[in-house]
Amino acid sequence: MGRLQTRLGLLFLLFLSLSQCFGNQKATRIINPTDSVELLLKQVRFDNKLTIYQKQKNLDKALKLALKSNPSNLSKISSTALVSGDSALFRIYNKKVITLSSKLKEGKSHAFAHWDLADFLRKTSPDSAFYNYQEALSVFSKIDLDENSNHYPGNLLVTIGNLKDKIKDYVGAEKSHIAAIKYFEEVNRKDKLTHAYNSLGIAQNGMRKFDEAIKFYKKAREYIPEIDANRQNQAYRSNENNIASAHLRKGDFKKAFALFSQLKEKDSFSEKFSSLYPIVLGSWAYSGFKSGSTDYSTYSEALEKSNRLLDSLNNKEGKARNYEYYAELLNSQKKIDLAIENALTAKKIAEETSNNDRLLSSLKLLISLDTLNSSKYGSTYINLSESLQQQERTIQDKFARI
Repeated sequence: MGRLQTRLGLLFLLFLSLSQCFGNQKATRIINPTDSVELLLKQVRFDNKLTIYQKQKNLDKALKLALKSNPSNLSKISSTALVSGDSALFRIYNKKVITLSSKLKEGKSHAFAHWDLADFLRKTSPDSAFYNYQEALSVFSKIDLDENSNHYPGNLLVTIGNLKDKIKDYVGAEKSHIAAIKYFEEVNRKDKLTHAYNSLGIAQNGMRKFDEAIKFYKKAREYIPEIDANRQNQAYRSNENNIASAHLRKGDFKKAFALFSQLKEKDSFSEKFSSLYPIVLGSWAYSGFKSGSTDYSTYSEALEKSNRLLDSLNNKEGKARNYEYYAELLNSQKKIDLAIENALTAKKIAEETSNNDRLLSSLKLLISLDTLNSSKYGSTYINLSESLQQQERTIQDKFARI
């Protein structure tokens, strides 16, 4: 009897414990405002069945809960609106978060909201993006940051540098990246130095200082062991590609071909790094051909394979580069008509993808290939080059005023 009573008692306690457990879980989901905010925002991010109206309702509820319980959650509302799939919805809630976080002196939320807006404007309005990146940087510089967030100012400096690089303000980009490196060193964030040095190398490439670029890419490599272990292999492969590409742009084709050959043959490279592999394959084929090899069929097959892989990745910009490479290869074999055809394809893809740098290089190639129409392509090249330079100067002036 005593044993039965004991077992009944234990069962009762187990039932009571489970009841409390499930009750607490339910209470946490429904009553805890912070978890409710997370749940509402998670639905906006991941539930594809939600209509824009339903997303707006969720964001409204999350905003009210955040204001009542934890205003630091305001930044999550802005970032969620950014990925909601609706630009108007983002602008509404981003503006609300900027206004409310400023009023409540929620520094991080205020900075992140400007950061979100900058990311949103980056492609369409680089000067407005630059202004908002600077605003975010200014706010972060005035608040206390713990060891989990002390890298934000450095990240913003790198991002600002990359934006300057896009408008060909390479000197300005260089200054921003150097400032980022100094900042990361001051706060002892070695895990961030790989990205900063890599970006500095890209700026040197833009200035055609290829030896400097290679030096900084090699410096970036030294800090790869500091980043997350799961990302190190990718970082090493990207770094090797950057170094080889700098040699290629420098015109050191034999060195580039040797480096691309080594990279191409890395264990499982094509499977593990599928987005990078077709880029490397195209560069390998071109550097091999430019280094003096006449194994045209092998390089042609490599470029064709690269294009098929780029198609599967929906990477049209990479294909434009390959068509230029193939045009040069065909021209060296005196197949002028096919060379022109491929150069025209590169030009068309560059226009479709709004890649002005590639458009200029394809026009330059057509000037040398298509002698009958060289004056037409030359005129187009000059007009486009002057127009782009004027646009870049205008944006650089706006950046300077900001």
